[in-house]
Amino acid sequence: MRQVYFVIDSEPCGKGRPRFTKNGHCYTPGKTTDYEQLVVDSYRAAGHARYLPHDYAVGANIRAVYAMPKKRDPKIHIAGAPCFKLPDGDNVEKIIFDSLNKIAYLDDRQITAQSVSREWGEDGFVSVTFTFFD
Repeated sequence: MRQVYFVIDSEPCGKGRPRFTKNGHCYTPGKTTDYEQLVVDSYRAAGHARYLPHDYAVGANIRAVYAMPKKRDPKIHIAGAPCFKLPDGDNVEKIIFDSLNKIAYLDDRQITAQSVSREWGEDGFVSVTFTFFD
């Protein structure tokens, strides 16, 4: 068993829906592709090597921390308190998993156990821990 940890120093972002041109061509929104590149850069900046070319089961733990708004409600906006702000946890999970295909693992179908927590904090970031079961 091996664990990989890295942090994405940016407000959590969800996977955008595909868009279509008037001609019917499909494309990924620029915000999504930019964030996917940020995920890859953060993974590599943490010094992690490419995946091992095996079908290992992978566990994923994602902690999404959202920056508190400037006008805070003292009953809701407490560091560490649960956050209900968009994007949803499953969209945050999807953009991270998709961006690391063929980089951290062969395919995101290998992720057999996952958890996402969302909370308020002073600054927005996402921490990710992958556990590779070999």
